[in-house]
Amino acid sequence: MVRKITGLKSVLAGIHLLGMNIGGAGTTIVMIYAGLAGSGILDMVLNGITSRQSSPINSNVYILVQIILPISGFAGLLSIGVISGGLTYIITFFQKS
Repeated sequence: MVRKITGLKSVLAGIHLLGMNIGGAGTTIVMIYAGLAGSGILDMVLNGITSRQSSPINSNVYILVQIILPISGFAGLLSIGVISGGLTYIITFFQKS
């Protein structure tokens, strides 16, 4: 009961592989950056402020507006990868041996 993945299914599987890996990792990395930069913690890390120095954390919520488009793009790529992987699975499942 071996089913082969060839032709269109192979292309869909490749789209799934790239979409899930690039879209998932990209979304995660950009959201981590948005959280660190928006909360002001990134400035503390980059400037080397220690706990002994009393410096207020300046949050920058306006940076989140600039990051909406990259997050949406990576999330869209992730969605395309999920959908193409699901289609590949369903097409292969109903393939006649």
